[in-house]
Amino acid sequence: MSMYHDIKDNYGGKYDHCDFRPRKYKCRVCNKGFKTENAKEDHEKAVHSEIKTSDEWNNKHEFVIIDHDGWDRRNFAVSYYEEKITEKEFLRRASLSTRKITK
Repeated sequence: MSMYHDIKDNYGGKYDHCDFRPRKYKCRVCNKGFKTENAKEDHEKAVHSEIKTSDEWNNKHEFVIIDHDGWDRRNFAVSYYEEKITEKEFLRRASLSTRKITK
């Protein structure tokens, strides 16, 4: 094992192989680290740029949400029909809910 793999930053995180600079630019959605601001912005545009309402995301997937436990119950109409979220966030909320597969 190379000595580069054992070097850690001040916060306990390992550096990427031979690169001694920490990943200081973090994606706002998935928290992945990047060396430059441009790389972070390119990642966010490519991976997280598509946002839709939960109702629109639900039409794309092959399941029906029976009990919407993953959404805000106090303001469900806004949370489900108006709030724009990424597909990753939709799937996280759906995983907390009761679903029925519609194949």
